[in-house]
Amino acid sequence: MRFLMLSVLLSLPLTGQGSQNFTVDPSQPPSATNFQTLTAATGHLRTIAPLTGPVVFNVASTVFNETLVLTSVSGLSSVNTVSFVASGAPAVIRASAAEPEFGIRAPSGVRFYRVRNFKVTGYIRAGLYVDARSNSSTLSDSIFDRVEFDDGSTAWPFIRGVEMFGNEPMERNLFVDCAFRAAGAPFELLGYDVTLNRCEFDGKGTASSLLEISAPSFTGPFNRITNCFLHDCDPAGDGILLHTFNQLLFHNTTIVDTAGSALVVRPLNATWSRAPVCKNNIIVNHGVGSAIRYTTTSGDLWECTADYNCIHAPNSVRAILVGSVSLPLYAGSLANFLLWQPSRVQSGGALAYGANSIEANPGLVRDRAPYDIHLTASSPLIDRGTLQLIPAYSQATAAAVVDDFEGDGRSGAADIGADEVATSLTLVGSGLVGTSMRLDLAAQFDPGRRYQVATSLGTGPIIIGTRFLRLNFDSLLLLSVSGLAPGVFGAYAGTLDASGRSSATIEIPDDAGLRGVRLFSAFITFDAAAPEGVSTISPTRDFAIG
Repeated sequence: MRFLMLSVLLSLPLTGQGSQNFTVDPSQPPSATNFQTLTAATGHLRTIAPLTGPVVFNVASTVFNETLVLTSVSGLSSVNTVSFVASGAPAVIRASAAEPEFGIRAPSGVRFYRVRNFKVTGYIRAGLYVDARSNSSTLSDSIFDRVEFDDGSTAWPFIRGVEMFGNEPMERNLFVDCAFRAAGAPFELLGYDVTLNRCEFDGKGTASSLLEISAPSFTGPFNRITNCFLHDCDPAGDGILLHTFNQLLFHNTTIVDTAGSALVVRPLNATWSRAPVCKNNIIVNHGVGSAIRYTTTSGDLWECTADYNCIHAPNSVRAILVGSVSLPLYAGSLANFLLWQPSRVQSGGALAYGANSIEANPGLVRDRAPYDIHLTASSPLIDRGTLQLIPAYSQATAAAVVDDFEGDGRSGAADIGADEVATSLTLVGSGLVGTSMRLDLAAQFDPGRRYQVATSLGTGPIIIGTRFLRLNFDSLLLLSVSGLAPGVFGAYAGTLDASGRSSATIEIPDDAGLRGVRLFSAFITFDAAAPEGVSTISPTRDFAIG
């Protein structure tokens, strides 16, 4: 089994192998390997182009009063990526007086960038700005990981966390574990082929919308929203505006809002093969408006696959609304909506909207600020979702939601919402030299499956498809999965029992020189039918040797 784990890891494009490494640290003098500003670092890319390998800028955890302009240079590719990475505390980008509008800007033609562990603030228009409406080349193949966009304002209505416009596909851009906070609108997208996974959208109580997506083409790839949490737009606003022609997958996301409508779906001129798909979502509106509003001008429901959702509007008599707010065609409960709609659903696709949805309190731990969107043990949403996210008539692909908003694995019967009660890794022990640390593994939906534990000196991440194993690809990780140190890494490979549980151990050598070293551990389970052959990726747990 250790060879299976190694084959998975070695088949992945990993940052750091044969890369050129630089630092961006204003506290150190400038040199051939250190730059004092982000601008100087991006300028250096032009001097080393065409790139022949990955380039990594290790950024100090300090404040940079400038705009990071992602630069297009020759040689960029899926292997020859450019990464800006801060370790420890996030590095802060604060827009300067020289370019106050934006925190990060991506001109046309930018591809294959990685931006990790930053806070972007101080801008007066958008934290990330991409505009390729007049150019067919736009931001593509880039990853924003653990980036927080927050201008710092609580009242400025025109500020966006992210503003992305492109008539061509954005092509495989991924935002993961990011936070978008804005008094105007946290995220606004005109384009497609963008994935938002495990992200938070905070409208600060004043945003006109939390997430607004329009797809300008009938042929482009689908946008994907999974495992996200959205909250607090303006009470007169709408939480999520999905006024797309088509091309949208909206899954396992939780929205808690006090709004005109928590979710507005406008599938304009869609066909069933390209229609938006909205499944496994929690949609809560604490205001007097609707949980879901379907817009229409014809009296018929436009093509949209919306099912297995939980809606909750405790202060409204119209949990679902069809048409306009002032002249609704339907306004009432989910149960009555199912009776009203049959003759109004377009033929050729879904037979009903919400046939398997429920109208109930979702049973979140806390659905008011400070929020806790974990499901309680008594939640009616546990195992009430579906794994059949893509209907047979849809052209969408790659829709599996294999983890939740914390990275816990999903399999078996899915829960509705961003949380899945399924996978855990628990450390038991003191962490002192000369003692054992027990690692208790639990993967509720993987009984009898093979597992592999790994330990490294950092959190990477290692990219597995669209998922993250938050470990470093380093010598310790290779040793831990090789099976060559069984006296240190015990039971690191094996089979989960009938309950999906097992245990491994780290025997910490009795060496005082190890004190202070921090170890990071996680495990994966294997399933040949799963994406990349990996069923579950556990959360990462760490401890410092004492």
